[in-house]
Amino acid sequence: MDKSYYFNEAFKIKYGYDSSTGLDEIDVKTIDQESLYKKIYRYFGFIVEANVNRKPPITMQKRFNGKYYKRFN
Repeated sequence: MDKSYYFNEAFKIKYGYDSSTGLDEIDVKTIDQESLYKKIYRYFGFIVEANVNRKPPITMQKRFNGKYYKRFN
């Protein structure tokens, strides 16, 4: 793979480089973004799934309120 792609915060391609042609910048309009996104998801989708499906962190304030609410109110 001789191409490098750079994305913005919204995961849209900002620009890309092709190192096989001497680091020439790739025109963003010529990139098949849909197939690129599918390829990225195929290789790194397990990271996305792990972050989407994980449980939220325990809120200590909620546990504290449940145990000591009547004592302080």
